[in-house]
Formats: sequence, C-alpha cells, structure tokens
Amino acid sequence: MNYFVPNFGVDKDILWSQKHTEDAEKDLKHKWIVKPKEKPKPPVLFDTLENRPLEAEMITSLKNLEDQEKKYGVWHLPEEK
Repeated sequence: MNYFVPNFGVDKDILWSQKHTEDAEKDLKHKWIVKPKEKPKPPVLFDTLENRPLEAEMITSLKNLEDQEKKYGVWHLPEEK
C-alpha cells in the first residue's frame, strides 16, 4: 500500500548528541574518532565423522548394537509427539 510518510528530519535527541559531541571536542581540543567494528571471526568448524576414524569405544558400541539387533531384532523407538 502506498501512503504518505512524513519526514520530520533528524530526531532532536540525535541533534543534541551531535551538538554535545562537537562542544566536547572543542573544549578538549581533541577529535573523537570512532574505530570501525572488527570483522567477526569465522566459526570454528569441527571434523565430521566422515573425515576421521571412529574411536575404539564407538566401534565397540556399534558392534554390540549390531550383535543385539541380530539376536533380538531392530529396536524401533516410538515417535515423539
């Protein structure tokens, strides 16, 4: 929907902040320079199971599961609701 949006200019709080900053810089004879934010560090990526061998405990656990499923059948968990 296209409707008119009035532009009242810069908010008075922003104008006051800018004015106070200018006054402080003049009084202190120092220009305040805001440093840009540093780029965020990339996330840490961990190896997936496809990229590394399983540890001995996991190999043993999977073998035990396989043996029990052969003996008693596959264990089907009920679906979560």
